[in-house]
Amino acid sequence: MLGAFGVPAVPDTVMFLAMLGFANALVWPAIWPLALEGLGRYTASGSALLIMGIAGGALLPMLYGHLSDVSGSQAAYWLLLPCYALILFYAVKGHKMTSWR
Repeated sequence: MLGAFGVPAVPDTVMFLAMLGFANALVWPAIWPLALEGLGRYTASGSALLIMGIAGGALLPMLYGHLSDVSGSQAAYWLLLPCYALILFYAVKGHKMTSWR
């Protein structure tokens, strides 16, 4: 994919996984203000949860790598589907919710 630019050959799957991480990094600044809007006195707790989300972004790739080694890279993608389903839910409906009850 980047061979034309003199970059050493990287398997396309590795490149696309890296690009997925780049896309996640671009989305993060948009999620932060949406998540904290209207929390009032719970703003500190909400921002703490978002920081824990960053830690999840550090742990899930390692778990994905382990699952990929054990069961294959396609099977390891099943780990990512619930994560992206939650992001989709938040983008469509979750950011509008005022109560979880």
